[in-house]
Amino acid sequence: MEKTKHHRRCVSRGGDESPDNISIVSRTDHEAWHTLFNHMDAESICRRLNGVWIDPYFEYYCKNKKNEHAPIFCEQEIPNQVPRNSNEVKHYRKSVSRGGHENIENISFVTQNELNAWHTLFKDYDMDAICQIINDVWLDPRYQFFIRVRLNGHVHQSCELELKHREEQLSHS
Repeated sequence: MEKTKHHRRCVSRGGDESPDNISIVSRTDHEAWHTLFNHMDAESICRRLNGVWIDPYFEYYCKNKKNEHAPIFCEQEIPNQVPRNSNEVKHYRKSVSRGGHENIENISFVTQNELNAWHTLFKDYDMDAICQIINDVWLDPRYQFFIRVRLNGHVHQSCELELKHREEQLSHS
């Protein structure tokens, strides 16, 4: 399997060749990442994940590691809930095998290439694992993603302590 360098913070956005900014990944995975997120910044990646790819009852948010007291809550990118062209296919944000339903909140339309890229990188992983992989391999090292639960478009209050505990665990790993 051919390996390549991934600049976690793109060179075009000021990234460099320092070891903390480089991940060695398979060429297939690298191409899949760029199919999904190209050279997006952390907030744009977060918005895209929240609006198109992940279970609509959860959301990712990010923190700049140098300013941990100011989380960045990313509004969802508006998903395509109807196909724009014949190249787009249905994506279940929460898979049917994991209890997802055929409702408008759970469906987005993406290109077949994007769907294939998503499956290459994340098909069999749960939300926690996806978050950890993005943090450890792909994301600009100045940022870190976290997960919170959404119910009816709002953060579920009983999750606040669990989130704080999860943030502490992730920031120490």
